Amino acid sequence: MASATGQVSERDDMRTSTPLSISRHRISIGALIFALAMVSDCSSLTAPRPLPTVLVTNTMCDAAHCGTLEIRAFVWKFTVPQQPWGLEVLGYVRPGQACLTFPASWPFSIIGPDSTGRIDTTTITWTPNDTIPIYLIAVDSTFFHSQLDSAQIDSVQRGIWPFDGVASGSVGETGNFVPGDAPGWSITFPSPPGAPTLFQGGVRITADSVCKP
Repeated sequence: MASATGQVSERDDMRTSTPLSISRHRISIGALIFALAMVSDCSSLTAPRPLPTVLVTNTMCDAAHCGTLEIRAFVWKFTVPQQPWGLEVLGYVRPGQACLTFPASWPFSIIGPDSTGRIDTTTITWTPNDTIPIYLIAVDSTFFHSQLDSAQIDSVQRGIWPFDGVASGSVGETGNFVPGDAPGWSITFPSPPGAPTLFQGGVRITADSVCKP
């Protein structure tokens, strides 16, 4: 409504501007919500996956020989000669249960002459999501870190249970698997008496949920 002087009153100006201001305000809030949603989605896509775990049950005491197990990994990606117990140690498990976490990577360096005779270093890196599998093998830690008594030596050499004769001090091996295929795994050592040995998956490893170390 115009005043006598032909100017729009302050009240009329507020009436005409208020709907536009509210509309812009709503658009700003909507844009902010949309932007936050996009950031959240991007964060969920780029967030790193937790490292896989394995819950190991050590029943060595059931074999009338209590002992700590050294859980080792044979990494097929390491294209060098290896003993059956592999080159990497995942962890140690006393009688009972323990949760072990696979590392983010296992690097392995090979130092030697290249095709020209020059000494060179090649590094092979394994990660849990590598499609080249691994297998786990459990070894009585006494074999590596102490001295076996005569009875243990005889059992190891003859493969008397819980020793399976695959490698010195070994009490069971899994089949090949890719740790990154599941958030967690579970396994029990030693292998049952008479179970298949290496490459036949004598010890069953089962996909499971993540355990807590």
